[in-house]
Amino acid sequence: MQIHGDEKYPASQTLMTSQELGWSNISAELRSHPQGIIASRSAGDTELMLLLRGRSRITREASALRQTHHAAPGMLWLTPADSREELIEISSPLPEALHVFLPATQFSSRVVGGDGYNGDIDRLRYEGGFRDPLLETILRSLLVEMQTPTRYGALLADGLASTLAARLIHKYAGLNCGSSPALSRGRGLDPRRLKRVCEFIDANLGRELHLDQLAQVACLSQYHFARAFKKATGHTVHQYLTMVRLERAKELLAANESSIADIAFRCGFSSHANFTKAFSRSLGISPGRYRRACASSVYLHPAGYYTGSPGLIGDSGTEMLRYSMTPV
Repeated sequence: MQIHGDEKYPASQTLMTSQELGWSNISAELRSHPQGIIASRSAGDTELMLLLRGRSRITREASALRQTHHAAPGMLWLTPADSREELIEISSPLPEALHVFLPATQFSSRVVGGDGYNGDIDRLRYEGGFRDPLLETILRSLLVEMQTPTRYGALLADGLASTLAARLIHKYAGLNCGSSPALSRGRGLDPRRLKRVCEFIDANLGRELHLDQLAQVACLSQYHFARAFKKATGHTVHQYLTMVRLERAKELLAANESSIADIAFRCGFSSHANFTKAFSRSLGISPGRYRRACASSVYLHPAGYYTGSPGLIGDSGTEMLRYSMTPV
């Protein structure tokens, strides 16, 4: 197989490749990336990157979709074959990143069975900064084989390539935008569309999100999307975005690893002041007071003090933080 990294990442250092291992349906490269901006390039094949060492802020842009994530080891980035990235910016050097490339043949019906993957209908999504234990395990298995080749390594790599393609189709393929059966029956967003929109919101909280973008993710007009979303969740899009941003802020405040200003930025608030105002209005306490309460294992509620720990409940992709508490 052709090795793509030298063309797409000309400033990076190649640490290891699978080029001489006889793999026919997949290729892998271990690379070290410097800080900086990578020009517009396309690999030609579907690409997965697994960050192994280093931390950085990675910004990517393709087809007017801009993503910024605070990268940490174990995170993944998916670039479908038909995506042309206008920008990749790395804020700090990444000592080790594993890049795996899958050709279009891996998504054929012969490989995945049934009708296969129809790229004209169910396109893979352009996603970044996510975690998937199964994908990580597959990629790390390829890395081990690349580092210490075995007698049947090519056979193993081919099998992992098929498993990888099946996982991507199952979890990261898009929707058929040509039909809206749930809407025709007067219901809200069907679970698959709702899950996709909620996952998109969760992955892009740090950037400004607009109704037209979310409607496009759901493959609906803005008008129908807004109505169907509220019917499915009980919240307007704006209310839901604010709620999810505040829940993410609570998690970051409890972790006590970032400044309040940085948390405001990472959760998509326009300013520290706007974040503090929204947080205080929602919980009845300031972000700083909430952080101090978490640090002392005492959680606050507008009605009084409680002890306990936060938990998660969810329905149809909507996650809301609740308190598991006993009055003091």
